[in-house]
Amino acid sequence: MNLYLNVNEGKNDDKRFYGYNYLVNAYQYSETKTSLSKCTEDVKVMSPDTFKICGMLEYKYDGNEIMVEIPKKAIGIEPGSKFRILFKWVDSRTEIYRIEQFYTDGDCAPIGRLNYVFEN
Repeated sequence: MNLYLNVNEGKNDDKRFYGYNYLVNAYQYSETKTSLSKCTEDVKVMSPDTFKICGMLEYKYDGNEIMVEIPKKAIGIEPGSKFRILFKWVDSRTEIYRIEQFYTDGDCAPIGRLNYVFEN
């Protein structure tokens, strides 16, 4: 299960894969630690180097629920600042290389190119 994040919708100079500049849980280190990766290039087709690991995050799961702790600082959000995060959960048995695979391979929520939104 991967979590794609679009932090601040391009208001900074971050590289992005269709708007997503962070990827959570691409690599699990243990039953309590997982990866945070940052997009390294603006691309339409993802390669293994598109997202590079930039941090380690705490997570836990209970049954069919997963909870990930993402410090704001880890995704470039300053304390006390306004921010907006668009996010999508993707669960796939295959590697995701193209945005169209959000429709065809595995499951994603919300469907297709839609995103959940959190803002303060």
